[in-house]
Amino acid sequence: MVVIKRYFLYGLMVSSFSLLAMENNINQRDIDRYVKDVGDMVDLSFLNFNEDLICGFPHIKSLIGSFLSVCKGKLLTLEKAISDINLIKAYFMQKVPKELRKPVFTEIIKQHWYVHYLIQTLVNKRCEELENVKGSTIDALYNPAHVQIDVVDNDVREMVYGKAMAQFFVKAGIHNPLDCVPMNKFEAVHSIVLYGHTNDIHLASLVMSLDGKYLKSMDRMANEIVWDMQKGARVNVANLLAIAYDTIKWTPGFWVDRKMYGVIDKTDTYYAVSTCRQDFQNDPAIVLFKRPQDVSYMCQKAFENSKNNQELIALRDSEIIKSIEGFPQDNLKKLIVDQINQ
Repeated sequence: MVVIKRYFLYGLMVSSFSLLAMENNINQRDIDRYVKDVGDMVDLSFLNFNEDLICGFPHIKSLIGSFLSVCKGKLLTLEKAISDINLIKAYFMQKVPKELRKPVFTEIIKQHWYVHYLIQTLVNKRCEELENVKGSTIDALYNPAHVQIDVVDNDVREMVYGKAMAQFFVKAGIHNPLDCVPMNKFEAVHSIVLYGHTNDIHLASLVMSLDGKYLKSMDRMANEIVWDMQKGARVNVANLLAIAYDTIKWTPGFWVDRKMYGVIDKTDTYYAVSTCRQDFQNDPAIVLFKRPQDVSYMCQKAFENSKNNQELIALRDSEIIKSIEGFPQDNLKKLIVDQINQ
């Protein structure tokens, strides 16, 4: 009896998995069918092209369709892109079941060049707005609900917002491996000079904690300093016990050149270099750089574009600036105050 019961349960599990696989296949077939249907509508309505024109040569359909899409896509205006997207989405509302609209729309963008160009036109417009961000516009631009596109539904807004943000930040290079981030572009906000040693720093003593929280340095007289990298500040000796200093594991760095030693933490967030005394007004110092967050880069961009006190004050009082983590927020606020007081 026990054996029969086991075989019954096994058969039930197999049947359930088979039904699930069949459901997924049906869904994918439905998606493919609607993608073809929408693609044919786009070909006919916007490219003036249908299968009758290829006279028995279906294999060249995609080639001709791609060529027409590229030709028309290159000449798109923003108004035309919005109008055509709205027409396509209106067709979606009539023909595609609600639960399949998003996956079908995502797939048609991948497969049909003209629809891709429509979306990319909207993305490029959004990127242009992001490039021109100011103190008065930054909170709205960072919020996907404020994407100002007169479209039928929120699917397009969300897609344009996501693609534009990704394109904007990729262009900036802030998501590159840390040693490939163009640090000189961001150093005004995202770097800090750490002073504290009175004797020359032993350059190769620079190490970072494995958790990416602390930096340690030692001078030629064997005096150690531990730095809180988030704050860009020295950890007081009295607080070393609180951070379980003796249990911290450290990662070493590397020689940048004969006079400079650097270290990057394991989270790829911080980069510190120790240099010779004469590089910093004869004071021993360490330069600490923090990878820009999306919000901190956008705020720096807004600062650079804000040319009057009204815009600077709006940036200072914005919600987004409060999201910047660590010393870059203090750096930026100081830059804003200094610029206002000039």
